[in-house]
Formats: sequence, C-alpha cells, structure tokens
Amino acid sequence: MRIIEFPRYASFAQSFPNTIPYSESIGFIAKVDPDDVESIDFPFYVTAHEIGHQWWAHQIIGADVQGSTLMSETMSQYSALMVMEKEYGKPAMKKFLKYEMDDYLMGRAQENRKEVPLMMVENQQYIHYNKGSMIMYSLKDYIGEDSLNSAMRRYLKDKAYQEPPFTTAKDFYAQIKRSTPDSLKETLSDLFERIVVYDNKVRNVTVQKSNDQYKVTMLVNTSKTRSDSLGKQKMLWLMIG
Repeated sequence: MRIIEFPRYASFAQSFPNTIPYSESIGFIAKVDPDDVESIDFPFYVTAHEIGHQWWAHQIIGADVQGSTLMSETMSQYSALMVMEKEYGKPAMKKFLKYEMDDYLMGRAQENRKEVPLMMVENQQYIHYNKGSMIMYSLKDYIGEDSLNSAMRRYLKDKAYQEPPFTTAKDFYAQIKRSTPDSLKETLSDLFERIVVYDNKVRNVTVQKSNDQYKVTMLVNTSKTRSDSLGKQKMLWLMIG
C-alpha cells in the first residue's frame, strides 16, 4: 500500500488500487496532540477510510443510482470507525461521533434541495459520511458487531467484482435485514428508509449518598421526530420522566 503526497493546491485524499494520493494539507503537516481530549487523529482516520475503499468501491461497485454512495462512502466510514475503535478504544469514539452528529445537523439545516433517507442518498456528503457513520455504528450496537460483519461478508462474497448490471443499496440492505431480528426491523427502517431524529436531554440530576452507595435520579426529555424530504417535521412521541 503506497501513500503519495501531493502539494496542497487541493485538500483531499483518494483511493486507487494499492495507492492513496494524499494532500499534505490534511496529513503530512498535521499535528495531533495526544493530550488534547478534543483532538482527533485525523490522518489515521482518513488513511483508514481510504484503505476501506479497497473493498467498498473497488471490489463493490454500485450502480449509478440513488443510494450508490451508501456502499462506497458510508461503508468506508464504518470501516474506518472500527479501525479507530480498535486503536483508541470506545471512549474515544464519542468525540468523533459528536463531530459527525454536528456536521450532519449542520448539513441538513443548509440543504437547498431535499434531504433523503440514507437508502436513497444522492451523493450528499452530510448524509453518506456523517449520518452514515452514526447509523452504522448504532446498527453495530443494536445487532452486534459479529452479526453486522456477517452481513457485510455475505454481501462482499456475493457482489464483489460484479459485472454490469451493478449492485444497488437494496441488495446491501437485504443482507442487513437478514441479520436483524424481527424485534428491530422497525428500528432498521427508521435508520435506513426514513428521516428520523431523536432529541434526548437531561433536564435535572440529583444524587443521594447512602453509606457506600449513590442513588442518582434524572429528569429527562426524549422525543422522536420524522421529517419528509422538504423538512416538514412530525413528532411521533415525546417522553418526560
């Protein structure tokens, strides 16, 4: 695997077979402070993402239709997340996923055409990168990493190096559904087929100490909102307790 530096006339990295051209502006001159709790090892993450493309976009080639970048960019994002988790541990993922959440919310607020579900993404970066990261990481927690890996492995075995007509997001989603228990099928639809946002807030916290134990009481608000492609929202439920 070769990494090739090019001057910062442009700022990106791109994956070719065994070769990743990498701008000096996002890698070679970056300084990551390991003592900064807010710092993210960006060169490590970008490199993991581009190596992920050796499978997702090089072996799996999606048809030029809606949802195509789910199998290339979203899956490379998820691959990079897992590499980062193995390297830095689960606690470090919280700050990266917060970064992804912030970028997704900003992207959907600035959308000037229409937001679509992840299954129908139209090369919208805030969806296939940022939202896709959160959805795949959540799915891993819901159904288990081994189950998700099995679905990805089946899909790769079935569709890698496919000749035209190329695969679509529906093929990938079918493998995901196969690994998802019936009790989570509605949640799966919320993640991939709909535009759903959860809003969770802790309004108040009290702590009582008794001997060597603590009793923690929280007042929380949690809501679930579904949006259409034009941004019209409908609150599905609100819980306070």
